[in-house]
Amino acid sequence: MDLTVTASTDNSITLVWGVVQGPIDHYRVTFTSSSGITTELTVPKDMTTTTLTDLEPGSEYTITVAARRGRQQSTAATIDAFTGIRPVTHLYLSEGTSDSVLVAWSAPAPPADLFILSYSSADGTDTSKVTLDGSKTWSLVQDLLPSTHYMFSLITIQGDVTSEPITASLITEIDPPKELAVSDVTEDAVTISWIKPLAHFEYYKLSYQSARGRVDSEMIDRDVTNYTLSSLFPATEYEISLNTVRGRQESKPVSTSVFT
Repeated sequence: MDLTVTASTDNSITLVWGVVQGPIDHYRVTFTSSSGITTELTVPKDMTTTTLTDLEPGSEYTITVAARRGRQQSTAATIDAFTGIRPVTHLYLSEGTSDSVLVAWSAPAPPADLFILSYSSADGTDTSKVTLDGSKTWSLVQDLLPSTHYMFSLITIQGDVTSEPITASLITEIDPPKELAVSDVTEDAVTISWIKPLAHFEYYKLSYQSARGRVDSEMIDRDVTNYTLSSLFPATEYEISLNTVRGRQESKPVSTSVFT
């Protein structure tokens, strides 16, 4: 009896065998994994193909097929076959900020020896590559540039086999102002200053709230790096926050508090 493997995936193997001469009741298919687990199934006599399913990825199986009639069994045909490797298929990008992003992926099977995670800005000015342990399924990438288009690439290495890269991309958020500081505090006014962020934006949004609960907001020209709030209540604590705005996109705010 000729036994052939016609297809293999990461969890299945498809077999075809030649027709046995003479009457039979059925075929018996037995397959044993490299870990020693044996499974048996019965195939109707008018079929000469079957697919073994729920197999382990990247594993070797010894498969035998024999024709049965009553208690009699023909000489078994035997073949060794491998399931394929289940690769990493997607990169997931989440928790993106102006300078970081969480990159995650599903674990391949069998486990990887290591991963190579690379990223590059669209203009090529910011590139990096890091080697990660094969047990990892995520990596926090930091120190990115704000408002920049990045391409991320992950390669899986298993023994001598290197996978094709899988990719994903995102644009980092616009960055907030830096080093928000308070000066010239009087009974009804306060001056704040800051360092301009890197990313292009349209204007600043300044919000301030007193302990009485009222929230006020003002728009400030993008070329300004200091501003005086006036008409405040005396002897009152204010929470002040400042962020940048571009279209519908807003940076994360920076905050400080002050007593008049």
